[in-house]
Amino acid sequence: MLFDPETAKEDLVESDPLNRVDFGNATFLAATDELVATSYEDERTRVYFRDKALEADYRLLQQKLPGKDLAIRLVDVGRPARLITPPADTDPGSRYLFDRRTKKLTLEYRCATAAARAHGGDEGDPLQVLGRLEIPAFLTLPKGVAAKPCR
Repeated sequence: MLFDPETAKEDLVESDPLNRVDFGNATFLAATDELVATSYEDERTRVYFRDKALEADYRLLQQKLPGKDLAIRLVDVGRPARLITPPADTDPGSRYLFDRRTKKLTLEYRCATAAARAHGGDEGDPLQVLGRLEIPAFLTLPKGVAAKPCR
């Protein structure tokens, strides 16, 4: 919602198209404050684009980094290279540099050793936690540990 404190007027900007979760994040162009994307944290991050070039870059990064949730924050068109930090169940933290002009993605560094990555969790599974409300969640277990119901 946009709220005008002088008139107390509220205008709906966007809500979850699937009507499942609350608003997650907004992405703006740094130079103009134009809204270029919104996201919702569901079983996986869902992003809705208002900028076709940004969406094309995002889809390309999804292909280059499969299985990772990509977070887009502030977009600065004056800086074509961006640091990408995709969280993943099986990788505790890698950093990539993406050049929007050349579309080249380069691994810059990893935050943890190969041993830490090898002993991390298996790829997680989305689930719904049921209570008074249905809450989307994501379960990642240590390697070799099977999921079992808890009551």
